[in-house]
Amino acid sequence: NKLSERTLKRGLAAVMYTAAPAVHLQSFIDSSKGGEKKTTDESVALMPRLLPAAIIGSSAGVFSGITGLGGGIITVSAFTLFTDLTYKQALGTSLCAMVLPASVGAVTHHFSGNIVWRVAPFLAAGAGCGAYAGGSIGSRLPEKELKCCFSAAMLALGTRVLLRA
Repeated sequence: NKLSERTLKRGLAAVMYTAAPAVHLQSFIDSSKGGEKKTTDESVALMPRLLPAAIIGSSAGVFSGITGLGGGIITVSAFTLFTDLTYKQALGTSLCAMVLPASVGAVTHHFSGNIVWRVAPFLAAGAGCGAYAGGSIGSRLPEKELKCCFSAAMLALGTRVLLRA
């Protein structure tokens, strides 16, 4: 039984609405615990840091396979909420980690005949240039502003998707 396009769009909008405040929750949780700071100390036990990453990655992979989205919405939100990574670390780690799943997804969709090859290289080139520019700008912005940009984008996109569902 296949999900209708309308159901998928509504689900995507719900995820976007959920992701918008998620990146801000860890700061709120930390401040309610007396202002504990996130740590990036490498001496922290490795397994408790790797298990959440594997779970987050699996969840993002399933979501990405269904919707084509994942890194920015699921991974960054989950990393900032459930791990000790800062927002910028979550963003950079997510971008790095999405190379393999994006490639696997592309190969899967290629064999299903779902890629328009006359468009894809130009889209990839534009996305690569845009990612470089965005990464350069984003690395200079304070985390609070980046989180607000992310939240605003999720709310705007979620509303657009919901209105078109």
